[in-house]
Amino acid sequence: MSQTMRESWVDYAKGIGILLVVFGHVNRGLQAAGIIMPSKLYHLVDSIIYSFHMPLFFFLSGLFFIKSIEKKGKLLLFIDKFKTIAYPYLVWSLLQGTIEVLLSRFTNSKTSFTDLLMLFSHPRAQFWFLYALLMIFVLSIIIYSKRFFERGIIVLFVIFSCVYIYSDKIGTVYNINYINQYMVFFVLGVFFNKFKLDDFFSKQLSGHYLFAIAVFLFMAFLYSQYYFHFELKLHYFNIGIASLCLAFISIFFIVSVSLAIGRIHFPLLSLLGEMSMIIYLLHILVASGSRVILMKVLHVNDWIAHLTIGLLAGIIIPILIYRYIKNTKLKYLFSL
Repeated sequence: MSQTMRESWVDYAKGIGILLVVFGHVNRGLQAAGIIMPSKLYHLVDSIIYSFHMPLFFFLSGLFFIKSIEKKGKLLLFIDKFKTIAYPYLVWSLLQGTIEVLLSRFTNSKTSFTDLLMLFSHPRAQFWFLYALLMIFVLSIIIYSKRFFERGIIVLFVIFSCVYIYSDKIGTVYNINYINQYMVFFVLGVFFNKFKLDDFFSKQLSGHYLFAIAVFLFMAFLYSQYYFHFELKLHYFNIGIASLCLAFISIFFIVSVSLAIGRIHFPLLSLLGEMSMIIYLLHILVASGSRVILMKVLHVNDWIAHLTIGLLAGIIIPILIYRYIKNTKLKYLFSL
Protein backbone atom coordinates (compact mmCIF):
# COMPACT_ATOMS: atom_id res chain seq x y z
CA MET A 1 0.00 0.00 0.00
CA SER A 2 1.40 3.42 -0.90
CA GLN A 3 2.12 6.01 1.76
CA THR A 4 -0.55 8.26 0.26
CA MET A 5 -3.20 5.55 0.55
CA ARG A 6 -2.01 4.66 4.05
CA GLU A 7 -2.44 8.22 5.25
CA SER A 8 -5.56 9.22 3.31
CA TRP A 9 -7.84 7.84 6.02
CA VAL A 10 -6.31 10.33 8.45
CA ASP A 11 -7.68 13.22 6.36
CA TYR A 12 -11.10 11.58 6.40
CA ALA A 13 -10.93 11.27 10.19
CA LYS A 14 -9.85 14.91 10.49
CA GLY A 15 -12.70 15.88 8.18
CA ILE A 16 -15.23 14.11 10.38
CA GLY A 17 -13.62 15.62 13.47
CA ILE A 18 -13.70 19.20 12.20
CA LEU A 19 -17.36 18.84 11.22
CA LEU A 20 -18.09 17.86 14.82
CA VAL A 21 -16.00 20.76 16.14
CA VAL A 22 -17.84 23.35 14.06
CA PHE A 23 -21.24 21.82 14.84
CA GLY A 24 -20.46 21.79 18.56
CA HIS A 25 -19.27 25.38 18.65
CA VAL A 26 -22.11 26.69 16.49
CA ASN A 27 -24.67 24.90 18.66
CA ARG A 28 -23.08 26.23 21.86
CA GLY A 29 -23.06 29.73 20.41
CA LEU A 30 -26.75 29.47 19.57
CA GLN A 31 -27.52 28.20 23.07
CA ALA A 32 -25.69 31.16 24.60
CA ALA A 33 -27.62 33.53 22.31
CA GLY A 34 -30.96 32.04 23.34
CA ILE A 35 -31.62 30.17 20.09
CA ILE A 36 -32.00 26.71 21.50
CA MET A 37 -33.02 23.17 20.77
CA PRO A 38 -34.89 21.32 23.58
CA SER A 39 -32.70 21.47 26.70
CA LYS A 40 -32.34 17.73 27.32
CA LEU A 41 -31.54 17.06 23.67
CA TYR A 42 -29.02 19.92 23.60
CA HIS A 43 -27.10 18.58 26.60
CA LEU A 44 -27.14 15.03 25.23
CA VAL A 45 -25.89 16.01 21.77
CA ASP A 46 -23.28 18.31 23.30
CA SER A 47 -22.02 15.60 25.65
CA ILE A 48 -21.85 12.96 22.91
CA ILE A 49 -19.74 15.23 20.69
CA TYR A 50 -17.46 16.40 23.48
CA SER A 51 -16.94 12.88 24.78
CA PHE A 52 -14.60 12.09 21.90
CA HIS A 53 -14.10 14.72 19.20
CA MET A 54 -11.09 16.42 20.82
CA PRO A 55 -9.56 13.12 22.02
CA LEU A 56 -9.83 12.10 18.35
CA PHE A 57 -7.62 15.02 17.29
CA PHE A 58 -4.99 14.22 19.93
CA PHE A 59 -5.03 10.61 18.74
CA LEU A 60 -4.51 11.73 15.13
CA SER A 61 -1.72 14.08 16.23
CA GLY A 62 0.16 11.18 17.80
CA LEU A 63 0.05 8.98 14.71
CA PHE A 64 3.15 10.38 13.03
CA PHE A 65 5.12 11.51 16.08
CA ILE A 66 7.77 8.77 15.89
CA LYS A 67 8.18 9.16 12.14
CA SER A 68 8.61 12.94 12.54
CA ILE A 69 11.09 12.85 15.41
CA GLU A 70 13.21 10.15 13.78
CA LYS A 71 13.32 12.14 10.56
CA LYS A 72 13.91 15.62 12.02
CA GLY A 73 15.41 15.02 15.44
CA LYS A 74 14.30 16.67 18.65
CA LEU A 75 15.43 20.23 17.96
CA LEU A 76 14.04 20.51 14.43
CA LEU A 77 10.74 18.93 15.47
CA PHE A 78 10.43 21.43 18.31
CA ILE A 79 11.10 24.31 15.89
CA ASP A 80 8.55 22.86 13.48
CA LYS A 81 5.89 22.69 16.22
CA PHE A 82 6.66 26.26 17.23
CA LYS A 83 5.98 27.36 13.65
CA THR A 84 2.84 25.29 13.13
CA ILE A 85 1.28 25.32 16.62
CA ALA A 86 2.71 28.02 18.91
CA TYR A 87 2.84 30.71 16.21
CA PRO A 88 -0.79 30.40 15.02
CA TYR A 89 -1.85 30.13 18.68
CA LEU A 90 -0.29 33.52 19.43
CA VAL A 91 -1.47 35.19 16.23
CA TRP A 92 -5.07 34.00 16.34
CA SER A 93 -5.52 34.35 20.09
CA LEU A 94 -4.63 38.02 19.71
CA LEU A 95 -6.50 38.53 16.44
CA GLN A 96 -9.74 36.81 17.40
CA GLY A 97 -9.57 38.19 20.93
CA THR A 98 -9.18 41.76 19.68
CA ILE A 99 -12.14 41.38 17.34
CA GLU A 100 -14.23 39.91 20.18
CA VAL A 101 -13.36 42.85 22.45
CA LEU A 102 -14.23 45.42 19.79
CA LEU A 103 -17.50 43.72 18.83
CA SER A 104 -18.47 42.40 22.27
CA ARG A 105 -21.76 44.32 22.34
CA PHE A 106 -22.93 42.37 19.28
CA THR A 107 -21.79 38.88 20.37
CA ASN A 108 -21.88 36.45 23.30
CA SER A 109 -18.27 37.28 24.19
CA LYS A 110 -17.34 39.23 27.33
CA THR A 111 -13.66 39.36 26.45
CA SER A 112 -11.47 42.21 27.71
CA PHE A 113 -8.00 43.29 26.67
CA THR A 114 -6.79 42.04 30.06
CA ASP A 115 -7.89 38.55 29.02
CA LEU A 116 -5.74 38.77 25.91
CA LEU A 117 -2.63 39.52 27.93
CA MET A 118 -3.07 36.25 29.83
CA LEU A 119 -2.81 34.03 26.77
CA PHE A 120 0.45 32.48 27.97
CA SER A 121 -1.19 31.07 31.08
CA HIS A 122 -4.90 31.02 30.23
CA PRO A 123 -5.64 29.91 26.66
CA ARG A 124 -8.87 31.32 25.28
CA ALA A 125 -11.77 29.96 23.30
CA GLN A 126 -10.97 27.15 20.85
CA PHE A 127 -7.25 27.90 21.01
CA TRP A 128 -6.85 25.83 24.18
CA PHE A 129 -6.35 22.86 21.83
CA LEU A 130 -3.22 24.37 20.28
CA TYR A 131 -1.90 25.26 23.74
CA ALA A 132 -2.52 21.71 24.98
CA LEU A 133 -1.13 20.11 21.82
CA LEU A 134 2.09 22.11 22.11
CA MET A 135 2.46 21.04 25.76
CA ILE A 136 2.01 17.40 24.75
CA PHE A 137 4.49 17.63 21.87
CA VAL A 138 7.09 19.33 24.07
CA LEU A 139 6.71 16.67 26.76
CA SER A 140 6.86 13.89 24.16
CA ILE A 141 9.99 15.35 22.58
CA ILE A 142 11.66 15.62 25.99
CA ILE A 143 10.90 12.05 27.08
CA TYR A 144 11.43 10.45 23.67
CA SER A 145 13.93 7.64 23.45
CA LYS A 146 13.86 5.29 20.48
CA ARG A 147 14.52 2.25 22.65
CA PHE A 148 11.89 3.24 25.22
CA PHE A 149 9.22 4.05 22.64
CA GLU A 150 9.92 0.77 20.84
CA ARG A 151 9.81 -1.38 23.96
CA GLY A 152 7.84 0.63 26.48
CA ILE A 153 5.03 2.31 24.55
CA ILE A 154 2.48 -0.02 26.19
CA VAL A 155 3.82 0.92 29.62
CA LEU A 156 3.56 4.60 28.68
CA PHE A 157 -0.02 4.04 27.53
CA VAL A 158 -0.96 2.35 30.82
CA ILE A 159 0.69 5.12 32.84
CA PHE A 160 -1.18 7.91 31.07
CA SER A 161 -4.43 5.94 31.18
CA CYS A 162 -4.09 5.93 34.97
CA VAL A 163 -3.17 9.61 34.94
CA TYR A 164 -6.33 10.32 32.95
CA ILE A 165 -8.55 8.31 35.30
CA TYR A 166 -7.24 10.19 38.34
CA SER A 167 -6.79 13.56 36.62
CA ASP A 168 -9.46 15.25 38.73
CA LYS A 169 -7.43 14.45 41.83
CA ILE A 170 -4.19 15.73 40.31
CA GLY A 171 -5.52 19.24 39.70
CA THR A 172 -4.97 21.95 37.10
CA VAL A 173 -1.88 23.82 38.32
CA TYR A 174 0.22 25.12 35.41
CA ASN A 175 -2.45 23.73 33.06
CA ILE A 176 -1.23 20.20 33.76
CA ASN A 177 -4.82 19.05 33.26
CA TYR A 178 -4.18 19.23 29.51
CA ILE A 179 -1.46 16.61 29.89
CA ASN A 180 -3.52 14.56 32.32
CA GLN A 181 -6.63 14.42 30.15
CA TYR A 182 -5.24 14.22 26.61
CA MET A 183 -1.76 12.67 26.64
CA VAL A 184 -3.26 9.17 26.75
CA PHE A 185 -4.95 9.72 23.38
CA PHE A 186 -1.74 11.06 21.84
CA VAL A 187 0.11 7.96 23.09
CA LEU A 188 -2.70 5.79 21.71
CA GLY A 189 -2.03 7.36 18.30
CA VAL A 190 1.69 6.61 18.64
CA PHE A 191 0.86 3.01 19.60
CA PHE A 192 -1.64 2.62 16.74
CA ASN A 193 0.82 3.74 14.08
CA LYS A 194 3.85 1.99 15.57
CA PHE A 195 2.16 -1.38 15.15
CA LYS A 196 0.68 -0.33 11.78
CA LEU A 197 -2.83 -1.25 12.81
CA ASP A 198 -4.24 0.85 9.98
CA ASP A 199 -2.24 -1.30 7.54
CA PHE A 200 -3.75 -4.42 9.01
CA PHE A 201 -7.33 -3.17 8.75
CA SER A 202 -7.03 -1.53 5.34
CA LYS A 203 -4.60 -3.89 3.58
CA GLN A 204 -5.08 -7.31 5.13
CA LEU A 205 -8.88 -7.22 5.35
CA SER A 206 -11.29 -7.24 2.41
CA GLY A 207 -13.80 -4.45 1.99
CA HIS A 208 -16.58 -6.67 3.36
CA TYR A 209 -14.69 -7.39 6.58
CA LEU A 210 -13.77 -3.74 6.99
CA PHE A 211 -17.40 -2.73 6.50
CA ALA A 212 -18.49 -5.37 9.03
CA ILE A 213 -15.99 -4.02 11.57
CA ALA A 214 -17.26 -0.47 10.99
CA VAL A 215 -20.85 -1.63 11.55
CA PHE A 216 -19.84 -3.50 14.71
CA LEU A 217 -18.01 -0.45 16.06
CA PHE A 218 -20.99 1.75 15.16
CA MET A 219 -23.20 -0.49 17.29
CA ALA A 220 -20.59 -0.40 20.05
CA PHE A 221 -20.49 3.40 19.75
CA LEU A 222 -24.28 3.68 20.07
CA TYR A 223 -24.46 1.30 23.02
CA SER A 224 -21.53 2.86 24.88
CA GLN A 225 -22.96 6.36 24.44
CA TYR A 226 -26.35 5.13 25.64
CA TYR A 227 -24.86 3.31 28.63
CA PHE A 228 -22.66 6.26 29.60
CA HIS A 229 -25.42 8.88 29.39
CA PHE A 230 -28.55 6.97 30.39
CA GLU A 231 -27.46 4.06 32.56
CA LEU A 232 -24.52 5.70 34.32
CA LYS A 233 -26.13 9.16 33.97
CA LEU A 234 -22.76 10.78 33.28
CA HIS A 235 -21.67 13.64 31.04
CA TYR A 236 -18.47 14.16 29.09
CA PHE A 237 -16.87 16.17 31.91
CA ASN A 238 -17.21 13.26 34.36
CA ILE A 239 -13.67 11.98 33.95
CA GLY A 240 -12.96 8.35 34.81
CA ILE A 241 -12.73 4.81 33.49
CA ALA A 242 -16.14 5.07 31.80
CA SER A 243 -15.29 8.26 29.89
CA LEU A 244 -11.92 6.81 28.85
CA CYS A 245 -13.50 3.63 27.47
CA LEU A 246 -16.19 5.70 25.76
CA ALA A 247 -13.57 7.87 24.05
CA PHE A 248 -11.58 4.80 22.92
CA ILE A 249 -14.64 3.12 21.40
CA SER A 250 -15.71 6.35 19.70
CA ILE A 251 -12.24 6.99 18.28
CA PHE A 252 -11.96 3.49 16.85
CA PHE A 253 -15.42 3.86 15.35
CA ILE A 254 -14.31 7.01 13.51
CA VAL A 255 -11.09 5.27 12.44
CA SER A 256 -13.04 2.32 11.03
CA VAL A 257 -15.39 4.63 9.14
CA SER A 258 -12.43 6.59 7.77
CA LEU A 259 -10.65 3.42 6.63
CA ALA A 260 -13.86 2.22 4.96
CA ILE A 261 -14.32 5.57 3.21
CA GLY A 262 -10.73 5.22 1.98
CA ARG A 263 -11.90 2.29 -0.15
CA ILE A 264 -14.44 4.40 -2.05
CA HIS A 265 -12.81 7.85 -1.80
CA PHE A 266 -14.61 11.01 -0.71
CA PRO A 267 -12.66 14.07 -1.98
CA LEU A 268 -14.83 16.65 -0.18
CA LEU A 269 -14.30 15.04 3.22
CA SER A 270 -10.59 14.70 2.47
CA LEU A 271 -10.47 18.43 1.68
CA LEU A 272 -12.05 19.24 5.03
CA GLY A 273 -9.38 17.13 6.70
CA GLU A 274 -6.57 18.84 4.83
CA MET A 275 -8.01 22.24 5.76
CA SER A 276 -8.94 21.31 9.32
CA MET A 277 -6.42 23.66 10.95
CA ILE A 278 -7.56 26.61 8.83
CA ILE A 279 -11.19 25.86 9.65
CA TYR A 280 -10.33 25.46 13.33
CA LEU A 281 -8.64 28.85 13.48
CA LEU A 282 -11.35 30.78 11.61
CA HIS A 283 -14.68 29.08 12.22
CA ILE A 284 -15.62 30.86 15.47
CA LEU A 285 -15.25 34.31 13.91
CA VAL A 286 -17.15 33.30 10.79
CA ALA A 287 -19.95 31.42 12.56
CA SER A 288 -20.37 34.19 15.13
CA GLY A 289 -20.56 36.73 12.33
CA SER A 290 -23.22 34.75 10.51
CA ARG A 291 -25.25 34.44 13.72
CA VAL A 292 -25.08 38.19 14.35
CA ILE A 293 -26.16 38.99 10.79
CA LEU A 294 -29.06 36.54 10.94
CA MET A 295 -30.25 37.81 14.33
CA LYS A 296 -29.55 41.54 14.23
CA VAL A 297 -29.96 42.31 10.52
CA LEU A 298 -32.31 39.67 9.12
CA HIS A 299 -34.15 39.00 12.41
CA VAL A 300 -33.98 35.23 11.92
CA ASN A 301 -34.30 33.23 15.14
CA ASP A 302 -34.94 29.73 13.81
CA TRP A 303 -32.53 27.18 15.27
CA ILE A 304 -32.35 25.00 12.14
CA ALA A 305 -31.66 28.01 9.89
CA HIS A 306 -28.95 29.28 12.23
CA LEU A 307 -27.32 25.87 12.62
CA THR A 308 -27.33 25.16 8.89
CA ILE A 309 -25.97 28.55 7.86
CA GLY A 310 -23.50 28.69 10.74
CA LEU A 311 -22.17 25.22 9.94
CA LEU A 312 -21.82 25.90 6.21
CA ALA A 313 -20.29 29.34 6.75
CA GLY A 314 -17.89 28.05 9.41
CA ILE A 315 -16.58 25.42 7.01
CA ILE A 316 -16.74 27.01 3.56
CA ILE A 317 -15.67 30.60 4.25
CA PRO A 318 -12.38 29.70 6.02
CA ILE A 319 -11.45 27.51 3.04
CA LEU A 320 -12.26 30.31 0.59
CA ILE A 321 -10.30 32.84 2.65
CA TYR A 322 -7.25 30.59 2.74
CA ARG A 323 -7.47 29.81 -0.98
CA TYR A 324 -7.55 33.55 -1.67
CA ILE A 325 -4.61 34.54 0.54
CA LYS A 326 -2.36 31.46 0.39
CA ASN A 327 -0.18 33.01 -2.33
CA THR A 328 0.09 36.37 -0.58
CA LYS A 329 2.01 37.51 2.48
CA LEU A 330 -1.16 37.03 4.51
CA LYS A 331 -0.45 33.30 4.43
CA TYR A 332 1.84 33.98 7.40
CA LEU A 333 -1.26 34.45 9.52
CA PHE A 334 -1.46 30.66 9.66
CA SER A 335 2.13 29.47 10.00
CA LEU A 336 5.73 30.55 9.55
